[in-house]
Amino acid sequence: MIKIYQGGSPGLIQQSQKTVKKFLSKEKNSIQREIQETLKGIYKFDLVLMQIGSFYNAIEEDAIFINKEFGIKKVQPGNWTFEVASIHKAHINKYIEKFKIMNKTFCILEQKEISPKKFERTVVISTSQEAIGITF
Repeated sequence: MIKIYQGGSPGLIQQSQKTVKKFLSKEKNSIQREIQETLKGIYKFDLVLMQIGSFYNAIEEDAIFINKEFGIKKVQPGNWTFEVASIHKAHINKYIEKFKIMNKTFCILEQKEISPKKFERTVVISTSQEAIGITF
């Protein structure tokens, strides 16, 4: 499993890990944007969906795609600076199959609470085997 944290590691540890940019933003919702940009930048995914609670969220252009192709409503929650389209976790496998039929490259990140109000998100399903296990 590859974990991505802010900060650096000494020589040999750095050489054995994939390099991913640091999260520069302190805004709560912009971390999702940075995760998306990082994964799309490295693996060229068409879609990135991140678990938040009981839903997998697609943001920005991914939300527009999900809305257009599947009719799932886009929203802009509270003070968020981007639109979101959400798929309930009970239905995610149905949409994964649809993405495959459409020949879309994608990854799905599941969340795990590591302490109160702190979460890790790990790539658990992906069209790129190299991305499986990457943790933010």
